[in-house]
Amino acid sequence: MTQESPENPFPAAPNDVKDIVEYVLANAEGYFDTNRITIGGFSAGGALAITVNSMLPKGTIKGIISIYPSVEVSLKYAIEHPPVMSDGNVNSFPSDFITLARDSYVPPGTDLKDPRLSPVNVPASLLPEHILLITCEEDALHDEAVEYGKKLKSEGLKVVMKDLKKIVHYWDKWAKIGDETSTGTAKLEAYQAAVDMLNLVFKSY
Repeated sequence: MTQESPENPFPAAPNDVKDIVEYVLANAEGYFDTNRITIGGFSAGGALAITVNSMLPKGTIKGIISIYPSVEVSLKYAIEHPPVMSDGNVNSFPSDFITLARDSYVPPGTDLKDPRLSPVNVPASLLPEHILLITCEEDALHDEAVEYGKKLKSEGLKVVMKDLKKIVHYWDKWAKIGDETSTGTAKLEAYQAAVDMLNLVFKSY
């Protein structure tokens, strides 16, 4: 669990993630397979799973599972282009909340090009080749995340992209696997994709 803003703004969260990875690498009690570390997260956590690679020696992380991540910390596009909701859906990540979250996390005067802040600032050469990127069609973060995934693919990384149709940000927090609903089905598909990525990384190293 990382320290959260506003009480603990940037760079507390990426520093915490780095500390966790280094704890795993130390493997003092012999619990961990340090040769096949895969890291993942949702939303801001999905971004941290990518940006922490800028703080570690190349090759430390072997796989990334990033679910509806924010890929650019200014969030300007997401704020100015809220998603169109299909019937029955509600925007769970509205522009005013995005602005509040960003301003709570990023202290005034912070260099927005810092690679610890935004996945788009992390050179692809520092990332593992196996990446799962899950996006939600009706999420303000969707378009930039999809473009980011395409960019990583163009740079030679083995990015698996899964786009969940008519699904909103945070949907997994109330969806239940096994429910015969669009959200239940999406959660099952997303989690199965994560399992598949873990298996792929496990077999690759």
